[in-house]
Amino acid sequence: MLLFDIDGTLISTDGMAGKLMLKALEEEVRQPVKYELKVFVGSTDRLILKQFIENSQFEPDHLESAIDRVLKRYLLYLDEQMNLPSYVKILPGVNELLRRVADDNNILLGLVTGNIKAGAYAKLKLASLDKFFPIGAFGDDAIERNKLPAFAIKRAGDFYQTQFSPADIWIIGDSPKDIECAKANQLRSLAVASGWHTVEELKPFRPDILLSDLGKTAEVIEIFKDSAA
Repeated sequence: MLLFDIDGTLISTDGMAGKLMLKALEEEVRQPVKYELKVFVGSTDRLILKQFIENSQFEPDHLESAIDRVLKRYLLYLDEQMNLPSYVKILPGVNELLRRVADDNNILLGLVTGNIKAGAYAKLKLASLDKFFPIGAFGDDAIERNKLPAFAIKRAGDFYQTQFSPADIWIIGDSPKDIECAKANQLRSLAVASGWHTVEELKPFRPDILLSDLGKTAEVIEIFKDSAA
């Protein structure tokens, strides 16, 4: 079972999606927001917004309601401003890997992403990758990323009618938080330096496998098959 992160692993929006979320946030808090796009990497949408709001001068009557309003605006901006495939870049090797794996009944696909579900599928649809991922866990399920795999594994078991052992499940992502998420759940980790972190930055977190990207399709598939042998 391969559970993929989205941004920096499957696709890149070159920071555009994050900027749209911050635009929605600034409209809610009615003040400029200072940020670095790297703050988004590996976190969940709701946690990002919670931290920004708590660190601002804005004091909402109800924090969760304020976050809900920001996310609603954000989804509208995704629909309005990212409605062209040119805004989304599919990262090296992803298309070929997903096509090959989709034809292999011994390897199943899902998502573990901090994106809220509607945002995740909006991005994947622009890249024509949504069809590969019938199940997943999302930023709506839990504010903490480490809690997401349990949701994905339960949904995968129901959908695929298969029971998975931790040794058969891979978290594939581009950030230290993806690696930590896998370790916290006793799952395998494959890290790729196709996002905001370099190979050297990811190496100290000791993923099971570390690659520059997913470009060498045959080698990547062999990693998964060898682990199941």
